[in-house]
Amino acid sequence: MSGLTSVLLSGLSGLRAAQTGIGVASQNIANANTPGFVRTELTLAPRTQLGEGAGVEVAGMRRAAADLGHGGSGALRAVHRSLQRVRAGPHERRERGELL
Repeated sequence: MSGLTSVLLSGLSGLRAAQTGIGVASQNIANANTPGFVRTELTLAPRTQLGEGAGVEVAGMRRAAADLGHGGSGALRAVHRSLQRVRAGPHERRERGELL
């Protein structure tokens, strides 16, 4: 490829990888408080063409589970909130016997 074309394609691959990264980050932020949420991590890798650098590519995405096995920080927050309610003291019961 010509010099200018390869430079432009290299820049385009970087923009596409960044766009994918922003999408992953926005999903992580939007779902952070969801019970059972597991964040996603993006892995980038250099691209080469005929031994020369040719931009960057998305090498993979993986779910990064928290220390509790499955269920991310959202699950930890849900457990924490439940414990706080139990510790808070006198509880009322609904008609079916469930605690409020």
